[in-house]
Amino acid sequence: MARHAGPPSGAPDAPDNDAVAGTVRLEAHVFGIVQGVGFRFRTMGKAEELGLAGEARNLSDGSVAVVAEGSEPQVRALLDWLKSRNTPGRVERVDDSFSAAQGNFRGFRAGGFRRLSQQEGSDHLIGGAEIESLAGSVVDF
Repeated sequence: MARHAGPPSGAPDAPDNDAVAGTVRLEAHVFGIVQGVGFRFRTMGKAEELGLAGEARNLSDGSVAVVAEGSEPQVRALLDWLKSRNTPGRVERVDDSFSAAQGNFRGFRAGGFRRLSQQEGSDHLIGGAEIESLAGSVVDF
């Protein structure tokens, strides 16, 4: 059973409107020493323990992006955990925002790597040969 299974393209799953009712979405950007220390996988474990759906993904600037959806108390518990000293590595700062859940995820996954784009601050998935071309970069998969 793949705990990080999702669409092969890296796109979110199709929305499930029944799952969205009464749920919230957390988007957190975690800064510090959070790559190469098991941060995404421990975050996935904590999110699964709390019954949340979403993903944790490395970003090219060394930070981790976390998206989590579920009931507000459980999502806030994950945010509290992200800000605590119980996470792997060393969290220096967490920028977070809440919105209505979109229902795009089934389960929680620890995704690959996103490189921040030079254009408009957006990011996009990379993989395969593009990852191999990042000689000298340390990427936690």
